[in-house]
Amino acid sequence: MLTIFTVPKPFIGKFNAIQRNALQSWALLNPKPEIILFDKVEGTETVVKDLGIQNIPDISYNEFGTPLVNSIFKKARSIVKNDLLAYVNTDTILTDSIFSAVETAGKYILGNEFLIIGKRWSIYLDRPFNFKKGDWQDGLKNFREYNGNGFMGHAGQIDYLIFPREIEWNIPPFATESGVWDGWFIYNALNLGIPVIDASNFITAYHQEHFNFDLVPENKQDAKTERKNNLKLRGGFSCQNTILDSTHLLTYQGLEKTSAFRKFSSKFLKIKMLFE
Repeated sequence: MLTIFTVPKPFIGKFNAIQRNALQSWALLNPKPEIILFDKVEGTETVVKDLGIQNIPDISYNEFGTPLVNSIFKKARSIVKNDLLAYVNTDTILTDSIFSAVETAGKYILGNEFLIIGKRWSIYLDRPFNFKKGDWQDGLKNFREYNGNGFMGHAGQIDYLIFPREIEWNIPPFATESGVWDGWFIYNALNLGIPVIDASNFITAYHQEHFNFDLVPENKQDAKTERKNNLKLRGGFSCQNTILDSTHLLTYQGLEKTSAFRKFSSKFLKIKMLFE
C-alpha cells in the first residue's frame, strides 16, 4: 500500500478547485492510499472532512511561517502506515498507473532503495472536474486530448517523488514554497547511490496549469529571502538535477540504464530553466 503526503496551499479561489481535483483523484485510486496533508491552511478542515483524509499541522516552520521540507519528510516517515511513500504536489492529479509503475519497477530493482520520478501532462483545468461521470481516468485523457488542451511537461518539472519509507534522506531545512529543493532531491539520491527511475512511460499524471502570479505572497520580500536561503542550502548549480539525470528508464521490457546523452541534455535544460 501507498501513503501520499503533501503540503497544501490555501483552498481559496481557483486553487480550491485545483487542489480538490488533485486530492479527490488520490482518494479514488485503487487501492486507496493513505493521504496526509501537513500544515493547516484556510479550507483544510472542510476538505479533510469531505474527502476522508488526514491533516497533521504539527510540523516545523521557518521564521516566515513556511513549512520546512525536512520536517515534513521526517514526520511522514515516523507516522505513516505503509512502507511506500509519495510526495506529490497538490496541483497534480494522479491515476492508477502509479501502482503499475511501482509494481513493474519492483520486479527489476535490486535492493530496497529507489526513487521513482517522471514527467507529467499539463492541462488547463481550473474548475471542479466531474469524477462521478463514467470512468474518470478516461475522462481526463479525453479532456487532455480535446482541442489540444494538454501538453507534456519538461524534465525539470518534478511533481512527484516515490520512494521506500526506510530511506533517510538527510534533507536540509528547505522552505516548501520556494522551489529548488525538488531538483536537489534527485541530486541527493544520486549522491547516496540510490537508483533514480524515470517512470514517465508508465505514470500518467496531470498538472493543472496556473501562473506564478496566481499565488501572490503576502510579503514578496520574504519569498525572495526564502528562495535565496533555498539556493544557499542546495549548493552550487551542479546540485540541481532534472528527470533526465535518472539512472534508469522504466520500460515495458524492464529497467534500462539511461544514456550519457540524457545527462548532457539535462545540462542544457538546467541552463534554460535559469531564464524562465
